[in-house]
Amino acid sequence: MDIATLTHFLEDLGDCADADRKAVQQALVAMLGHSHPTVRESALYGLAKTLDGQNADDAMAKVRKHLDAAQEPSPGVRVVAKEMVNRYRPSWFADSRGYDQARKNPPVVVDGVTISVVRREHDE
Repeated sequence: MDIATLTHFLEDLGDCADADRKAVQQALVAMLGHSHPTVRESALYGLAKTLDGQNADDAMAKVRKHLDAAQEPSPGVRVVAKEMVNRYRPSWFADSRGYDQARKNPPVVVDGVTISVVRREHDE
């Protein structure tokens, strides 16, 4: 399959997530390892369409790896990954007691800045 066809397929695959969201996410995450940056970018766009609730946490852990220039050589792919991380707010992030909760996630380095998840209590 040529790159152009593959990229369109991957973006469209995200629209098919209602059938089996986890299987679609797994297929798209697998394509994040493709050698061509346009394919990785399209896999991210397709994956963004599948993010909801509990199923997205594992996929987003894979997306975060594409923020680091040492692991992702393509600036375009890093931009898309950053947009996804900025837009995605996992279901476990805010609980009913007014806390911002975060699971233990490894820190990520973006443009020399270390980003890590913290827990803080809201002012009341």
